[in-house]
Amino acid sequence: MTKPPVEPFYTTQEVAGLFRVGPNTVLRWAVDGHIPSILLPGGQRRYRVRDIDPMLRPPGARRDLPPRALGALAAVVRTYFGGSTDAAAEALTQLATPPDDRH
Repeated sequence: MTKPPVEPFYTTQEVAGLFRVGPNTVLRWAVDGHIPSILLPGGQRRYRVRDIDPMLRPPGARRDLPPRALGALAAVVRTYFGGSTDAAAEALTQLATPPDDRH
């Protein structure tokens, strides 16, 4: 008899690290319903990898980057570009364009 595959989960601390926020922020998001979580009998929470990983990847993001790298990227976009991936892409385009080609 084969066992069904075990679904991977993150702890609150791991999710906090991925999003570069504190564990209390993650708990607040879970309680407020912003991120799905499973409440264990002992009061701890677990977060399905399949629920969290897509939140770390903006639309069109590379899929081969590890979740931790994507979490850092998402934090930069949130912090410096108000969550706008378009603004972040424009800033990177400006940086990659030689000075005499900029408009």
